[in-house]
Amino acid sequence: MTDPGGDYSEPVPQTIPRSSLVNLIKKFLLLAVLAVVFWQLMSLGRQIDWSQMRLRPGWLIAAVGTYLAGWLPCVWYWRKLIILQGSIVPWHVVLRSHYCGQLGKYIPGKAAALLIRGEMVRPWGVPLLAGVMTAGFESLATMAVGGAVAVSLAPFVLTKEQWAHLGLPDMKLAGLQGIIVGLLLIVTLLMIPLLTHVMNLVLRRIVSKVVKNEPALREVRPPHWAFLALTLTWWLHGLSLGCTIEAVGLDLPLLANWPRWTAAASLGTVIGFVVLFAPGGAGVREGVLLTLLQ
Repeated sequence: MTDPGGDYSEPVPQTIPRSSLVNLIKKFLLLAVLAVVFWQLMSLGRQIDWSQMRLRPGWLIAAVGTYLAGWLPCVWYWRKLIILQGSIVPWHVVLRSHYCGQLGKYIPGKAAALLIRGEMVRPWGVPLLAGVMTAGFESLATMAVGGAVAVSLAPFVLTKEQWAHLGLPDMKLAGLQGIIVGLLLIVTLLMIPLLTHVMNLVLRRIVSKVVKNEPALREVRPPHWAFLALTLTWWLHGLSLGCTIEAVGLDLPLLANWPRWTAAASLGTVIGFVVLFAPGGAGVREGVLLTLLQ
């Protein structure tokens, strides 16, 4: 076709930007995961006698309280990292910033959580790079500890038949648990320096793309024993899961099942964190919980 000016113009091929294509794939994967979880929920729901269900508000309040308290060791850990970088921030500021940053995990990629936290402590003299870097280190450390907790508590999750199917030796679960915990503790202590170095390298690459024109930052190097404080986070989150189960009327021994709930909560959260396309681990976390607690 000829335009009024007499020039002939070729049609311009339309291409999809790479970033748009990546976002489209992420949304498709998220919808697929949510669909599978919804199908599992519906399948399990048909097996439940809902007439026997009774909501217990007291247990539900306890579940919320223990879940919120579960993040306090992480708040303490992050504040310690900030102090090691040369800044002193009041407890209530770090607490508020950490909890507000949780909302950023529901933005695809989850990096917004670090930026929110870094911006909220910035008015207290913490350089943005230091705030984001330490927040990222805390997140990675918390998830690393969560993975270690899940592995160490595996005997409480898997049955004897499942252990046999995996080809593991026929041992009492309590004895096997002690061996796993002991080996894991030794490996963790040996790996902490390497893990710290790797996390610093990863964070520098990520933060350099988010934060511009900031002064150089020395490596984040907390004392090794501080990692142990983060185990309390996962035990409290496991207790929160147990309280939630009690809140819907399922009478299960609380203390006897606490290790199982802790393993399920930690593994579900860690896997949900690793899957970047799932905001806040939505769908992935629930799928892991359904599998482990079914």
